[in-house]
Amino acid sequence: AYVGPDNVKTGRIAGDLMGRLLGRDGGDVIVISGMLSMMGHEEREAGFRAVLNERYPDCHVTEVLESYERAELAGDLVFSALKRNSAIRGIYNASAGASTVLNAVDAVGRANEIVFITHELTDERRQLLRQGLIDIIIDQGPAFEVQTAIGALAAFFGRQERPPPSLITPVQIHTIENC
Repeated sequence: AYVGPDNVKTGRIAGDLMGRLLGRDGGDVIVISGMLSMMGHEEREAGFRAVLNERYPDCHVTEVLESYERAELAGDLVFSALKRNSAIRGIYNASAGASTVLNAVDAVGRANEIVFITHELTDERRQLLRQGLIDIIIDQGPAFEVQTAIGALAAFFGRQERPPPSLITPVQIHTIENC
């Protein structure tokens, strides 16, 4: 059984938030995927791209960068992308490397110009959100995921009467106001 968020829906949420934050002017957007061979990352990117195509025609995914879950590589890829394309206005990071991505944005002098959306509310990312460096964090609540997985296993092995009502776990959206 799969326990976790609906990754397509999570990507769609990120796409909707990106479109709304970029506004009427839209702009070029890059996506950082850890590994496109990972179903969850592929699904996030597909959901993100789909909602931009459906509702935000002036927002364009210009590149999908594959960081292989290496934070340093994510920063290097973003730095190169920003040097190649000064029209980039948004970054959707569906992987590791939030601080290295932000360092790359800062290194090219665009810290206050780019909308940055990422996942997982870690202590480090919470601080970056509070500083206004990250715009949105989409968190999948790992503690709840573990609890749901244990409940599913307990039900499977007869240690619990019923499985959890759903194995698809909710996500929470965090901004500077609720982090």
